[in-house]
Amino acid sequence: MKKKFSFLLIPFFLVSCSNNDEELTKEIPKLLIKLEQIETGSSSDTHISYYNYDSDNFLTNITNNDTFFSKAHYDSNDNLVKLDQENYNISDNYEYLNNKLVKHSRVEDNSIVRSIEYTYDSNNLLISEKETYHYSTPSTTTIYNYEYNGNTVKKMNATNTGSYSIIKYDGKNFPFLEANNIKRIFPLIKLGNIIEEKSYRNGELNYTKTNTITYDNDDFPTVIVVNEVDSSGYSWGETRNYTYNK
Repeated sequence: MKKKFSFLLIPFFLVSCSNNDEELTKEIPKLLIKLEQIETGSSSDTHISYYNYDSDNFLTNITNNDTFFSKAHYDSNDNLVKLDQENYNISDNYEYLNNKLVKHSRVEDNSIVRSIEYTYDSNNLLISEKETYHYSTPSTTTIYNYEYNGNTVKKMNATNTGSYSIIKYDGKNFPFLEANNIKRIFPLIKLGNIIEEKSYRNGELNYTKTNTITYDNDDFPTVIVVNEVDSSGYSWGETRNYTYNK
C-alpha cells in the first residue's frame, strides 16, 4: 500500500520588456523540485523528496529526508534508462523502442523482482501490459488489456474478465510533463493525473482510490489528497504537496 510531485514608465519600453519576459518564460520548463507526502490513517509520517536537474533540465537525482538517494542515468538518445537507489542496492530500469517505453524492471540485490512490458498500437496508444513477478519460482505473469473512453481507462485482466480497474484521469498537466524525457516512463501521461480508480475482483468492487486535486494557474497539481478504501471499509491515504521552480 505504501512505497518501499510594475511601475508605469514608458509604454513602449514596458511592451518590449513584457514580450521578452514572455519569451523567456516559455523557454524555461516547469519542473517539479519538491514533493512532500504526509501519510494519514494509522501513520502520520512525512516524506519529503527533492528533485534536482542539470542545466538542460534533465533530472539528475532525487534526495529526501529518509537519506534515500536515487541517481538518474541516460542513454545516447537521452532516454532515462535507470533510477538507481544506491543506498539500498535497488534500481528501476527502463527499456525503449523508437523512444517509447517497452519494459520497466525493478531490480533488488542484483535480481529482477518485477517487470512490466508495454505494447502499443499504430497510434502509439498503450493497449496492453505484461506484468511478471519474479519473487517465487516459477514466476507469475498477468496480462492486462486497455480500453479507452475519453479520459477514462478500463484495465482488464486478460484471463479473468471479472478482474479489472476503471481509472479516471483529469486531462490536466502531470507534474513531470515538462521535464526532459522523464515523461517517457509514463505511458499514459497525456491523460493527466488520476482522479479516481476503482478495482473489481470477480465483478465486485474491491478497492477505491480517490484523488482530490488542487491546481495552479497552469493546471499543474499543487496539492493531491489521496483517500484509499478497501472492500472491508478500511481506509488510509496521504496528502501530497507539489512545489515547482516557477
